[in-house]
Amino acid sequence: MKNPVNMTPLDRKNLRKYLKAFPWLRNYRKILVKFYYQFRLPSSMRVSLSFLKGLVAVDSHPWLKSAVKTLIANEENVFHFQVVSELFPRAKSSKAIKVVNESCNKQINKLFRTQCGMRTIKNARMRISGLLGCPIIISPSILNNYK
Repeated sequence: MKNPVNMTPLDRKNLRKYLKAFPWLRNYRKILVKFYYQFRLPSSMRVSLSFLKGLVAVDSHPWLKSAVKTLIANEENVFHFQVVSELFPRAKSSKAIKVVNESCNKQINKLFRTQCGMRTIKNARMRISGLLGCPIIISPSILNNYK
């Protein structure tokens, strides 16, 4: 039940095969495709997400019921990222938004690279405390393993 934009020809072929074998899935597919296409439309042409209630039946899983209820309740926030991208066009590229703190990764990699050069405990303590910018305490169990 992928987004039609992200489907490969093999995915389309498999979907047609499954929809032929299980025709009751067609209604669910239509609802999902309608949801996916809401993201393509400008905000003035969007419809309410209440059509997602068609995914939920009385005997549906509670997580599905909760997810649909949350989507409908927070409808304006679902499409909020589109408003931000219109206001800030430079942030439109997904690569412009970083989730991982690169400075932490650089420090960890630097520590990993220099660990082989730490021959003594004094040298290790000095280098690690210098790289982290804070004093460190090396536990006695590590000292016993090091000697």
